[in-house]
Amino acid sequence: MTSAITVRHPEFDFAELDRHWLAGSRLATAYGNAGHVFIPLGEQFFIDAVRRFRGRVTDDDQRDDIRAFIGQEAVHARAHRAIWQRLRADGVPVDGYADWIALVRRAERFVPGPLQLSITAALEHYTAAFGTAFIAEELGSVVPDEMARLLEWHGLEEIEHRSVAFDLLQLVDDSYALRVAGFVLGTGLLMVVPTVGTVWFAIADRSPREQRRHGLGEMSARFARRMGRHVAAYLARSFHPANVRD
Repeated sequence: MTSAITVRHPEFDFAELDRHWLAGSRLATAYGNAGHVFIPLGEQFFIDAVRRFRGRVTDDDQRDDIRAFIGQEAVHARAHRAIWQRLRADGVPVDGYADWIALVRRAERFVPGPLQLSITAALEHYTAAFGTAFIAEELGSVVPDEMARLLEWHGLEEIEHRSVAFDLLQLVDDSYALRVAGFVLGTGLLMVVPTVGTVWFAIADRSPREQRRHGLGEMSARFARRMGRHVAAYLARSFHPANVRD
């Protein structure tokens, strides 16, 4: 059987990426750069959480979807990690932040496997929401075309596999309390980890005055409204990712 989830292998070239590539803003770019660092490490967390329980799956279609999910996430990790060299050339302290995230990940040994899977399902809900936003917005107005292409590709695949971790969680433990616990912890991580990276990178940026472009504020407001709707949707007892209407 073949999964409807497609593992693609696009190539990107960020050799000429501007220092302040996100709307010309130092702070916004620091946030975006933090994303390029924590995304590969987060993708590995997702892969590990799903792999831990895939042996329980007996349905061939679900097995194929899990295999494709792991493939997509691995390619995402490589694509974002490939940008690190360019960021280092601009003086972004990539390795210090990555080492800090690795230190945070040591706490995983104290987190039960089902809860790690629940965190993964929750964060996959967020990434699918981001993916929908990336496709809906005119990203080319605030980021270079090559970056827009990467984000739109990544976003499309997050939408494609949005149900995989959730369906596996339901198979392992369909407790609503576990789902909410994973959502609370996942939301906390999504707020804290990028914020640390943003502050870290912004402080390290000693470049000349930024040249901002318009449009980022309005786009950010639309992103925030979209996230609010998705939070409410996930907390509904009847929630399933396949039923989300973006």
